[in-house]
Amino acid sequence: MTGNVYVLVDPKTHHFGFIDSGFTDPFAELIKNEIRSTGLNIQDLDWIAHTHSHADHWGNDSYFRQIVPNVKIGFHNSAEEFVRDPQVWLRGFEVLTPRDLQYVDSFSQALKSIKPVLIDFHLGEGSDLSIGDISLAVMHVPGHERDSLAFYDSSLGILVSGSYLRDARATWTYSVQGGGISAVKRTFERLAKLKFHVALPNHGEPLLSQAEIEKSFKRIYADLEVRTRAILDALQKGPMDFPSLLEKVPAVPKLHPWYMERIVYAHLTDLCESGGVERVGNKWARRAAPSG
Repeated sequence: MTGNVYVLVDPKTHHFGFIDSGFTDPFAELIKNEIRSTGLNIQDLDWIAHTHSHADHWGNDSYFRQIVPNVKIGFHNSAEEFVRDPQVWLRGFEVLTPRDLQYVDSFSQALKSIKPVLIDFHLGEGSDLSIGDISLAVMHVPGHERDSLAFYDSSLGILVSGSYLRDARATWTYSVQGGGISAVKRTFERLAKLKFHVALPNHGEPLLSQAEIEKSFKRIYADLEVRTRAILDALQKGPMDFPSLLEKVPAVPKLHPWYMERIVYAHLTDLCESGGVERVGNKWARRAAPSG
């Protein structure tokens, strides 16, 4: 459970910053060794900025702060409680299937290995992330998480997209704090208006052409529509419990079943909020249109 780490280097001073730090000590050692192999000095690490507060994106912060005591750590201001206590991330989850208990326990054990860190600076909409003469515009892009950020260089056409635009699974929104499917849609609509030809996600391979990026956007919109339509079609036949509904929604290839549950739950939550679906006990049903 870890992600990509991007390095911004000032060519004049050779000071640098990380976007995200990954998770697990072996990965931290790998990063440190990669930095050394480029001729950079890990002591010149000025800051670590984060795309969001999921632990696989900041779990190595304490490792780097231990070896570089003066490194500054930055998040969106709504990330404070997650970084102060990583277990908070799990407290809002509703147990929907027997599988949930197993994976919540597994994640809880993993989160216990992460040391909380103090945040030195906040990043938000309209601020900049800079090293030397290099400056990226900061965008607040809630959906995957409520504190999700993207970093954009309009002159070079590069977007560091966090957990968006990685592949079909980019529509994950399995945190109840994230803002749900509606927020995901708004974020993708906003990103689609930007002019960039390189997308650097924190999971998966970079997208290195306009054609790849456009294909990713089309797939994302199609996936969102397919899942919503599958839920509504299934409920047209009558109320259904969650395990039954889950069988009716096309699965994302190679995606862990627990994450697929979170996706379907996010769609259901969104449909309930928009008024098309209602929950009655442990079942969901199409909401009847008002008479008259």
